[in-house]
Amino acid sequence: MNEQQRAFLDKRRGTKKADPLDLINQRNAAYVADFSPTNPEVQAGEQIVKLHATKIRPNPYQHRTQFDEAETAELADSIRQNGQNQPIGVRKCGDHYEIIFGERRWRAVQLNDDKTVDAVIRDISNQEMMFICLSENSNRKKAYDYETYRGIKFLVADDVPMEVITARMTISSQDYYKFMAYEGLHPKLKEFIHDHPSAIQRNDAADILKLYKDYNGNAPEKLTSDLIDLMQKYLKKEITSRGEIVKRAKALYAVKKSRHREKVNHDFTLKMGDSKVGTLVKTPSEVRFMVDKSELEKNKLDELEAFLESFFSIAPAETA
Repeated sequence: MNEQQRAFLDKRRGTKKADPLDLINQRNAAYVADFSPTNPEVQAGEQIVKLHATKIRPNPYQHRTQFDEAETAELADSIRQNGQNQPIGVRKCGDHYEIIFGERRWRAVQLNDDKTVDAVIRDISNQEMMFICLSENSNRKKAYDYETYRGIKFLVADDVPMEVITARMTISSQDYYKFMAYEGLHPKLKEFIHDHPSAIQRNDAADILKLYKDYNGNAPEKLTSDLIDLMQKYLKKEITSRGEIVKRAKALYAVKKSRHREKVNHDFTLKMGDSKVGTLVKTPSEVRFMVDKSELEKNKLDELEAFLESFFSIAPAETA
């Protein structure tokens, strides 16, 4: 992290009412020079080389779970007829190369007879590969929050601080926690969402996670199967919105919270015959009672004192 980045992050921590435009300008100034290796455009001094597709491996931090086959085939046809308009970015890794950006172009080239790929070779860190992958995919038409969560998870596993992730991705901490809500979902639910990343977005994931947490680890198994069923209905367009998934789940499984707080202290009346002679109060930490001596006959009062003395050692209270 350079001095400009550190100054930017320090200002974010210490200034509550900073000018948003000023923060944006500072962020850009801090990152442009250091993070230009992630820029998918060909930079000054770079040479485009031709590599065989079999020598190239996917980005190990690729968080996309699906590549549309029809769109990839359409891109392959375009490359075959017009050539590759933009090179992909790769880094050297042993006897092969790893993709930094442009994986869809690499996949498309493999559908053609000519399997050579235009590429630029860069020296780049693992973290930068993670960030460029997130940046590249955020501009797609079909960008799903679950996939973004997977990209963030790579960064978290690499010990990148939350404040750096949010600054680089230009998202709020609130959105960060919503993305990470996927992490706490039931494994079967996550497995389904992995195969169908369009099923829910981050707001829905946060609401569903809260639904599970309200059960304190004892959520009924049917909650998971019903959520999967609702998501399938959404994907089949039998439900019109993702919000309806959450709404229906809440209607079935939301924990009903009482408006009346449970009483902590319990009061009792002490009677002798039909006459009230005192009160007894039970609290979480005490049992205490008071007796009105005027309502109790002397022989009964003597019996009560004798009874207490048989249980306790009674001595005068100490005074300060």
